Amino acid sequence: AFKPAIVRSRTDNVRVQIWNTALGIARQHPRGIGRGNFIRAIAGREVNKAHSALLQLLVEGGWALTAITVLLIVWGLYRAPEGPFKDLVVCLTVQSVMDNRLHHPACAILYAAAWLGALRSGRPTQA
Repeated sequence: AFKPAIVRSRTDNVRVQIWNTALGIARQHPRGIGRGNFIRAIAGREVNKAHSALLQLLVEGGWALTAITVLLIVWGLYRAPEGPFKDLVVCLTVQSVMDNRLHHPACAILYAAAWLGALRSGRPTQA
């Protein structure tokens, strides 16, 4: 069980406060608080997401799942050949660190399609 954390609001840096609160929750719950529970972990503010897909995963899934996910992303980027698909994956990955775009189905589908395109574009074609 976890006690909700309070985000103190100041209009100039609310996102940074949310990120700091999320990191505090992740430190208190290294194995995560469970998928979909971020909104329950934040109290005192109308916050329903971490404004960072990576931090949301860290809070909900824990340190191990987040580390595995980051390693898979890095490995995939290493394996993917240069080209527009890889560029799109890099852009969407960086953007998801700063926001929760991947929680939107259209963005998540675009991200998955970009990954498939990036990984398939490096395969040799059969003649």
